[in-house]
Amino acid sequence: MAFSNFQVGIQLVDRGGIAEQGPVGRTPFLSDGGGTSPFTSDANFFDPDGARLLLASTGLPVNLDFRIGGQAFDRPNRVGLVVYTPWASDGGGRTPLITDDNRFDPDAFRVILEARALPAGAQINDVRLNITAVDNNVAGITQFTPWLSGGGGFSPYAFDDNKFDPDGYIIGFEVR
Repeated sequence: MAFSNFQVGIQLVDRGGIAEQGPVGRTPFLSDGGGTSPFTSDANFFDPDGARLLLASTGLPVNLDFRIGGQAFDRPNRVGLVVYTPWASDGGGRTPLITDDNRFDPDAFRVILEARALPAGAQINDVRLNITAVDNNVAGITQFTPWLSGGGGFSPYAFDDNKFDPDGYIIGFEVR
């Protein structure tokens, strides 16, 4: 059984979630091979306070394996490593911390959707994404998108415990 084709997006906000919402950075769709969103931030491109994920569907069936990843950037030149989840056919999971090279208050983030042929015998029926803000090695509350079978959509914003300048995010997904 195939599940619906989708893309992944990320959106950031500042001032504890009440102002300076940035644009949604979106990957290409899975059926187009996936890909990388542009770096996106809050409206002033400086130390956003929260982030949410988007799971957007075309409703058309697709039969591909996937994993998601992310990368952080901090002005002027601090770029973090690209990190990935396990593959969906392996049960999904979470990334390591997505942060810049000094692990301190990145300005922008991007998400990655990577596609490959689904291994023989593997089946993916549904997916939902999750995101957790982390600051000083303390994780905030994990937020989830709706399941793809229910139409997908945005997760609530994820914040660290004081809703101020997290050091990065952990993103992931569940499959069923």
